[in-house]
Amino acid sequence: MTTVWDREAFLRRQALGQASGLSVEQLVEALGGINAQTARGPLVGLWTRSAELSLPAVDSALQDYRLIKANLLRGTVHLMTRRQYVTWRRALQPMLERVVRGFNPGLWQQVDHDQLLAAGTRLLRERPGLTRSEIGAALTEDFPGPEPRQLGFAIRMLLPVVQVADHSCWSPARTRYLLAEQVIDEPLADPDAADLIRTFLRGFGPRTAADAGYWSGMTRLRPILADVADRRTGEAYDVEPIIDEPPRRTAVLPEFDNVYFCSRDGSVGLVAAKRRLVRGGAMPGSMITDGTVRADWTATTTTAPELRAWSVLDDQEKNEFARFRAWWSGQPR
Repeated sequence: MTTVWDREAFLRRQALGQASGLSVEQLVEALGGINAQTARGPLVGLWTRSAELSLPAVDSALQDYRLIKANLLRGTVHLMTRRQYVTWRRALQPMLERVVRGFNPGLWQQVDHDQLLAAGTRLLRERPGLTRSEIGAALTEDFPGPEPRQLGFAIRMLLPVVQVADHSCWSPARTRYLLAEQVIDEPLADPDAADLIRTFLRGFGPRTAADAGYWSGMTRLRPILADVADRRTGEAYDVEPIIDEPPRRTAVLPEFDNVYFCSRDGSVGLVAAKRRLVRGGAMPGSMITDGTVRADWTATTTTAPELRAWSVLDDQEKNEFARFRAWWSGQPR
């Protein structure tokens, strides 16, 4: 079943007009989180969708844990609001369990699942702020069978942990972890995927159950879609969007932006370009015009973004990338 692709409606929901005027937290809420697999990726995603992005405001929200980085959708690192983390985390647990089994086959034949998670909980309560490698190394004394990296991976994925907030979101330090209970003063909600799926449809609809599963990593979503949707066309479900603004013709997107992970059908819209963008598990940033990828870009912590055009670019496209490059280069070193 081919996914419904309404290019104009889709782009309107993605706040690519830079005109919504939403706060950083409101924007993250509306978009269902922002992929944070790369350090500056979420900042680019926010900049390209914000009327005026304030990095100090992002720093403040992270340091207060109003915005949280954690392994969530598809098991990958995402930037979420505190409300989203509290509401969604337990609903994502079965998916995270599958991710651990897939990456570490045989782990639960070597160690007891519940004993490992209990030990990881005790460890982080006693020594908050450990890295993944430090977690794994500390647990090998009691669990000598698996490799330390397997133990650290399991704890990072299966316990409700969040990343320690950095002093500077633009120049983050080494990733460290805390138990969510150490920075969030409310319990996680009971498992309920309805809010998560409703948010997905608001930002990416209309979409099918397969699409919702591709975006979230979850399964058996058709009954939830049927329950939360306002309308249905064939296999595609939809709700009213939060954002509905005319997009700019050209926009710069970060690496792993969720516009590329909202549909399982690789022939649909922007998703079709992912085959060309993803290279050996890595993915560059991209520049789109009228919903079509026109170029990709890469950068490092010390160099400004460099553009690789897929075809001849017009003046508007060149100017948009120059505007983005100037913003990037203007950040403090």
